[in-house]
Amino acid sequence: MTNDSHSIMKHTLAFFLTLLASVSASAAGPKQKPNVVVILADDLGWADLSCYGSTFHETPHLDELAREGMRFTQGYAAHSYCSPTRAALLTGRDPARLKITDYIPSNKKTGKYLPGVINKELPLAEVTLAEILREHGFATWHVGKWHLGHGEAFLPERQGFDINIAGNQSGAPASFFWPYGHDIPKRKNAYHGAPVPGLVEGGKKGEHLCDRITREAIGLIEKRDPSKPFFLYLPFYDVHTPIQAKPDLIEKYKAKAKRKNLPTPDEAKRVREGDTAQGSGLRDHLVFQCNPTYAAMVETMDDNVGRLMAALDRLELTESTLVLFTSDNGGLNQHNFGRTPVTSNAPLRAGKGWLYEGGVREPLIVRLPGVTKPGSVCDQPIVATDVSPTVLEVCGLPVRPDLHLDGKSILPLLKGGTEPIHESIQWHFPHYGNTGSGPCSSIRVGDWKLIEWFENDTVELFDLATDMGETTDLAAKHPDKAAELKKRLAAWREDVDASMLRPRSADTKAKVRHDSTTSGGAVFVLPYFQGNGESGVYFAWSRDGLKFESLNDAEVMFPAPDWGEESLTRDPSIVYRNGVFHMVWSTSWKSRTFGYARSTDLRDWTARKIEIWGADTEGIRNTWSPELHWDAVRRSSSSSGARPRRRKSRMATAAWTLTISTTAPTPPGPGTSRVSRNRSCFSALTRSSVSSILTLLTTTGTPLAMSKTTAGSW
Repeated sequence: MTNDSHSIMKHTLAFFLTLLASVSASAAGPKQKPNVVVILADDLGWADLSCYGSTFHETPHLDELAREGMRFTQGYAAHSYCSPTRAALLTGRDPARLKITDYIPSNKKTGKYLPGVINKELPLAEVTLAEILREHGFATWHVGKWHLGHGEAFLPERQGFDINIAGNQSGAPASFFWPYGHDIPKRKNAYHGAPVPGLVEGGKKGEHLCDRITREAIGLIEKRDPSKPFFLYLPFYDVHTPIQAKPDLIEKYKAKAKRKNLPTPDEAKRVREGDTAQGSGLRDHLVFQCNPTYAAMVETMDDNVGRLMAALDRLELTESTLVLFTSDNGGLNQHNFGRTPVTSNAPLRAGKGWLYEGGVREPLIVRLPGVTKPGSVCDQPIVATDVSPTVLEVCGLPVRPDLHLDGKSILPLLKGGTEPIHESIQWHFPHYGNTGSGPCSSIRVGDWKLIEWFENDTVELFDLATDMGETTDLAAKHPDKAAELKKRLAAWREDVDASMLRPRSADTKAKVRHDSTTSGGAVFVLPYFQGNGESGVYFAWSRDGLKFESLNDAEVMFPAPDWGEESLTRDPSIVYRNGVFHMVWSTSWKSRTFGYARSTDLRDWTARKIEIWGADTEGIRNTWSPELHWDAVRRSSSSSGARPRRRKSRMATAAWTLTISTTAPTPPGPGTSRVSRNRSCFSALTRSSVSSILTLLTTTGTPLAMSKTTAGSW
């Protein structure tokens, strides 16, 4: 007999014994309502668990939870980004109805249209699951990531939670290791990468955030008032970026990858999404899992689920506690922002930020002793909005369809039912995503799924029963079905009053105007980074330097050159001079290079990759934020003599200035400019042309040089 067979027999026996006990207890009078534990992973993909098919990641504790409960094969997030799903889970309302259709605060990217307007917090008027449970005598605890509003007015304490540990506005921790970013106080108010609050005291060097959060959660359970049921909402920060893990586990998975002859994530095969990006940018998607650091993060998260389940066992709470585990959106499988790819959602298509299955289908496991049959599997589609009404029904509380307008209780499925819960499931994303997707909506009806792309008014139609990887678009083959679903999707958006893309004003169609000199009506041009290295740089322009509009007659104004790992286009800086636009930008966070390009119309560019080399550059690990300036230089002179004389100034020939920030493994020596920990800034000054910036001078006067490339023309 295999271990799995033995485990299933054991838990089946426990199921029937619990059922018998519950029947006997029913005659003895009412009993305390069950406890509720909802565990929400961050950016965990559908295929990231062993019980969902991963052969690289190891998740024995979540696999055990699935053997003890019910595993859903078609569980969905309410959105392809984190904040919308979190809001939907706690309210039973669709993100489109809540007007939270992107991660908070959104990236404000634009394309052919302006993005939809979003709420930057979960409105206090919304009634959360925590508020309802607290009204019925539950202790309510939030431990982990919040990301549903900035400032004390919108923290978990204002949304029904008695206790909030580690939750603030941030969508990611500054670090997964103690002191969790508190050594970087300037990031206190950041929306991403802020210090995790409340965990400095009692921690120590090397402590991992997931371990600490679970320790805090177990502590609350141990110190609970036993006369009250509890609701523990445990939204892990794992496995979101930054991708950081315990060194011993990283080495474990490096060795495993070597045994399996897997390439490194940077070398692994990827597939590129085509023109369906619809204005946001192309992305390469990892096609199999091979990232040792990410695998180590997944194992740490799994270990902590095991620790929590063991605590429930030890405290004899397992049989009286509903446990639900899921994730907020698909796994981050893109070759993202010049970083190493993280995971693969294969056989599902795409990942976080996309409405393809890889962006919204999640692992979802429920254990409800006495109700869920151990080792059972459900293939019916359910969604995160179903969590709130399900918890209320399981707890014997009145369901609130007036509040949970979009969620349905899945208790019939947990009892073994097979009838569909939803007639349809919808998703809405009126934005230009930072992981590559353009604005779109999607609807699933039965096994049919339609995605509507807004920029060019096209649709894709898939049959998920035969094509879960969404490889074959059937819209042309089944035009009537495509038209039917598109009509239903439009009616749904109107019903929930969804925010939509906004048209641009007519004057943004105007062509860029520039003169042969910098005087007499020069155009102010503002470049801005569009979220990924392969989409390039977009521009906004202005005639007065105050009110900027975006160009929109081309999807990508400056496409990033194909420079491999150094194809990032970040921190662009642009200068207009004598009919020519000069631009510099960061090409990578891992090298000593930056990019330079010139153009006369912002559309046709000659680009060059420049590498810094020479004295004092061997220690430079990366460069960022190059800035190019054309400035007039003032020279002053004074007459000599005993009596001080009034200084006279004159305007010298204007000069080009280039500054580049760098990072070195050790702090630069005395005298370097703008030193901040291990950072410094090199500057260069020339009085002729950009092409003559071949020598950089630090404040100590050490000469640096750039390599001269042969491609292009200076």
